[in-house]
Amino acid sequence: MLAKYKISIASVIQKESDKSHVPLVIMTHEAYEAGMLDAVREMNNFSFVNGTVRLIRVEDDYIDGEGNER
Repeated sequence: MLAKYKISIASVIQKESDKSHVPLVIMTHEAYEAGMLDAVREMNNFSFVNGTVRLIRVEDDYIDGEGNER
């Protein structure tokens, strides 16, 4: 469903849990905020999601191979 919003997964972390649900942390590649908000809205409506999906923006400044900061 993320592809529909042009969101690509960079990594997924599944935390151990002794509860009936398992928390997931999904890191994505750079994506448009509007698409992220739409995806979060859709995920919150899934019957198998326990709790509320949260979005935390992570900004990544780096210097490319030519010394240019991005």
